[in-house]
Amino acid sequence: MWALAKSYYQLQQYDEALKLSQEALEKSNGNAPEIALLVAQSLTAVGRYEDAAQILRGFLKDQENRPEAATARRWLGQLTANGKIRSN
Repeated sequence: MWALAKSYYQLQQYDEALKLSQEALEKSNGNAPEIALLVAQSLTAVGRYEDAAQILRGFLKDQENRPEAATARRWLGQLTANGKIRSN
């Protein structure tokens, strides 16, 4: 399901990517937290910046030691720098 969501994202079919990535994250039962990054990307692509930031912040809170945390931090910084979200 994650792979299909990623494919939709790459094809710029962001609504489908969002739907499938959210479903994949839910069904993973916390065993694949990296799916949250695709959810955040998809939320950003459909203009839901605060929702994307919330997902990224949650990822950083729960997964701060994962290699993907650097990506989440960078994306949060970009959302802030671009004026899409308020800094915390």
